[in-house]
Amino acid sequence: MRTRSEAVLLSFQRGRNIAKRGPDNSQWKGGTTINKTGYREVRIDGKRYLEHRLVWEQAYGPLAPGWVVHHLNGIKLDNRLENLCGMLQRTHNPRLVVEPYRKRIRQLEAELTKYKTQGRFATL
Repeated sequence: MRTRSEAVLLSFQRGRNIAKRGPDNSQWKGGTTINKTGYREVRIDGKRYLEHRLVWEQAYGPLAPGWVVHHLNGIKLDNRLENLCGMLQRTHNPRLVVEPYRKRIRQLEAELTKYKTQGRFATL
């Protein structure tokens, strides 16, 4: 008597089952994953790329050596171009860079919620 795993392996070897890859696979998540440091990775032609670097390089070209792409609001998954800035690695201290932007973002969000509650923005 075969185990289930042996039967599945034999069916693949004999060509009865074909492993589905990419969008045909039931576990497909769009080709993106979140790596262990919290950044979104995109798989292109079998290679993994950090999404925020791809977004930056599509808009401004390749980064110079020693430069990094920084998320202004500190959210690693927010890869909108207006949230990204290029900066030197040696001056990249997230606490010093992010805090003024976080304060301003909180102010703007408070103003936006005020406008929403007043009914000024019907589409938001």
